[in-house]
Amino acid sequence: MSIGIILAWMNMRSAFERIQGGRGQATVLCLAWGLFLVSLALPSITVFGPVNGVSSAWIAMAAPIQSLLRFGEMKIGVIVFIAIDVANLLMALLPLLIWKLAHGRGQRLADCLAITMVTPWCIAWDPDNLLVGYYLWSTSMGIALIAIRIRKWIFGGMLAMAATIAAIAWLEK
Repeated sequence: MSIGIILAWMNMRSAFERIQGGRGQATVLCLAWGLFLVSLALPSITVFGPVNGVSSAWIAMAAPIQSLLRFGEMKIGVIVFIAIDVANLLMALLPLLIWKLAHGRGQRLADCLAITMVTPWCIAWDPDNLLVGYYLWSTSMGIALIAIRIRKWIFGGMLAMAATIAAIAWLEK
């Protein structure tokens, strides 16, 4: 998580300004999207055996529904899965973001991606169960972060998301 927050801070301080517009931005976002897609095919986590990224994403999508059906309510930890679902959806929509940014729009979509992408970096609680797909998935979000402009309030939102996920992890223990 700390590397992601450092990247976000550097971004907010305009360290990546050269590639946050035009062809450079589109190229970097395409690279991030490609890595994201590859990560879905690779083993990401270990449950009883290796689970690929698509199955891991399916688990994250099903968890809130299962919680509601099984317990009749949503447990606080389900917030983590919902944030992961939003981050995955926004990464899957990167081609749309590229198109919108090329037409002078899309900053809100980029802001939502920046805030939710913190969640995958925060879930590395048990690194023994994380596999290459998880690391590529996290890296794809870091690469996308380099290409989108981060303002101070978005950086604050990223820090708030990280603090929320850390608090949920602590409460769930």
